[in-house]
Amino acid sequence: MERKENIFYAIEFDGEYGGDKIQRAIETAVKEKGDDEKIIVVSSEGPDNGRWILKNSIKLPSNTTLLLKDCYIFLKDNAKDNLITNQDHKNGNENINIIGIGNPVLDGNGSNQGRKGRFDRHSYMFGIYFNKVKNISIKNIKIGPTTAYGISIEDVENAEISDIYLNQDGKQPNQDGVNVSGPAKNIVIKNIYGNSGDDSVAIGALLKVKDEENIWRTFFHEGEGGDIENVTIQNVRTRVLESGNNIRLLCGDGRKLRNVRINGVYSLPESKADSLIVFGNAKRYTKKFPKSEDFTDIYISCIHAFKKNKKSLIWIDSPVGNLHFSEISINWEWKDVFLIEEGNHVENLNITNLTVFGKGENVFKIDGTVENFIISETTVEGSEHFFSGNGKVKNIFFKGVLIKNF
Repeated sequence: MERKENIFYAIEFDGEYGGDKIQRAIETAVKEKGDDEKIIVVSSEGPDNGRWILKNSIKLPSNTTLLLKDCYIFLKDNAKDNLITNQDHKNGNENINIIGIGNPVLDGNGSNQGRKGRFDRHSYMFGIYFNKVKNISIKNIKIGPTTAYGISIEDVENAEISDIYLNQDGKQPNQDGVNVSGPAKNIVIKNIYGNSGDDSVAIGALLKVKDEENIWRTFFHEGEGGDIENVTIQNVRTRVLESGNNIRLLCGDGRKLRNVRINGVYSLPESKADSLIVFGNAKRYTKKFPKSEDFTDIYISCIHAFKKNKKSLIWIDSPVGNLHFSEISINWEWKDVFLIEEGNHVENLNITNLTVFGKGENVFKIDGTVENFIISETTVEGSEHFFSGNGKVKNIFFKGVLIKNF
């Protein structure tokens, strides 16, 4: 008898493990409801001593909501799989939601997947991996530890990832938090908390290459990579446990990364981040650096640093165009606030409402080049140098800049 509702409770279905029950519920939902909206409920009391154990990934079809109600989902030892993915990576899916209620956990059991070093592709797996999906929402989930990224989306359109607690432990390389690989557009990432082993949020508009050319890029794409546009990142409050950055923006190989809005980035105590935000540092990932008109229209506001970064607060290691910063506050020991590496050109750099106190070396260390540089409404105290470096600046404008004890 066909049920009237579109709600399917995984606990009611057969399966060796909890993951089998979830997948059986999904298969039954597709059989009964076809392309209609389907809701799969994973309850708090799992069948595996309270947990839901996965021996392989949960595969979500189109028009499906996975409702995680205070549950604990755990990847079995040596499963070497993602925890959750979409069903059709070839033709794509649409309208997929993963919604947490209460305090659900996705535990990738990262240390027990048999990963043999950084370049072991057979165990380079993610907590959630979506490829070729239109209309995504992932909300209110604690995720990690995983063998690689917590959440990875690629070739997606219209995605919201919000209220995510990163629970990475730093025991595996590449434990990023949220990773977006092109092509992608209309992406919202907000309210990201907790610990990442590597970059907390990474956005990469790159090109896939053959293994022998550059092994670093063989993991990141099933497709060919592509442009990324219209990205909003809000309220990232994370600690980097090993090496990486709170936010990384990557662009290269003729791909484009345009129209990025970042509001609210906060470092946490004991973070080992190289920088709060890095542009590029892509020598391992790309042969061809972008033009400033391809990596452009980046607006960043409300940055607060409470911990000295290894490299700098803002690290620019790529050509960039139309780069705007506002409301930056640093009150701690620091090295460089802004570092522009040699060989990189920034076209149109606008900085307003910069407040720097504490003790540090350089506010701006410029070893690259900047054309059209505006600094306004800025107060600096405790810096050894306001400007340093071997680079060049063409056309610089000051308005309301106060430098104390210089």
